[in-house]
Amino acid sequence: MRQAYKDLHSYGIIGDCHTAALVGMDGSIDWFCYPAFDAPSVFAAILDHEKGGHFHIEGAAQTTRKQLYFPDTNVLITRFLSDKGVGEVQDFMPIATDHEVERHRIIRRVTSVRGAMAFRLSCLPAFDYARAAHKVVLHKQGAVFRSPKQTMALLTRVPLRKAGPEVHAQFTLEPGESSTFVFEGVPNYPFFRRFWNLFREHNARGVASTYPKVAGMVDTGSFHLDPARPMESLAEYMIHAYCNWNMPMRTHLLERYVRDYAADGVVIHSIKSCRSFSMGQGDIREYLAKECDIPTLLIESDHVDPRYFSEAQTRNRVDAFFETLSVRGRS
Repeated sequence: MRQAYKDLHSYGIIGDCHTAALVGMDGSIDWFCYPAFDAPSVFAAILDHEKGGHFHIEGAAQTTRKQLYFPDTNVLITRFLSDKGVGEVQDFMPIATDHEVERHRIIRRVTSVRGAMAFRLSCLPAFDYARAAHKVVLHKQGAVFRSPKQTMALLTRVPLRKAGPEVHAQFTLEPGESSTFVFEGVPNYPFFRRFWNLFREHNARGVASTYPKVAGMVDTGSFHLDPARPMESLAEYMIHAYCNWNMPMRTHLLERYVRDYAADGVVIHSIKSCRSFSMGQGDIREYLAKECDIPTLLIESDHVDPRYFSEAQTRNRVDAFFETLSVRGRS
């Protein structure tokens, strides 16, 4: 059973250098902010046992509990020992690579070390310090928790049951068996739709974009590794990836788009969670405004991190941009 208001010394901590989670001796994550240390909480049972939110996994039988780290790692082991067997919950947060710097995941690997072990799970996010309500949608891969400004997912092969705003599960593992649970944020696509609706309101049409080129040769077909020349074929693919281009190459591509499509304006969206894509966009904007004599709009936001998206501010800038285009068209 989940213990209310545990002492601080009964918690272990896991993290990925961007945010962290507190894991109790009872297997309950009672504190987690997403996507950064200073972001609003998703789990905060350490402050309010009933409403704060938690992600709890423990052995179903009466057990003795211990907690330790794998040597020289930040992988936390919560061990449940009973007369019937020994089970473990192994918790960690992977360090993101350069290409997924804004991806923050809690990995919970549950395993039976000895004997058949029964476990129970409950997951109740409480977004924005439990001030924001959310909806739960179950699917084959787990569950999605969607609030107005943030969406999180619990991925697992273990069947889940919905109970209001939370999900539950009970499962048994034979010796040596394991089940993995991944809790992570997902892009909040309602932001993306609302973003594009700001342009649809002005009957705008996009004619070209650099984004499909981010990962490589989208314009020329899918990538196929040539076994006879593996390194060469991989290099040929990677040199066509927009994120591997220098500033002149990026600028000239946009300049060509402007001239080929007789564009009325250029919208540059600086995505804070994709630094390699957004690099140098201010310089690109200045170049296009000068050399192509075309109105440009630079928007800094992020549809992954709700802290960086302000619909009102973005609307003001979009409306001003289209007013500029209207005046230019009348002159």
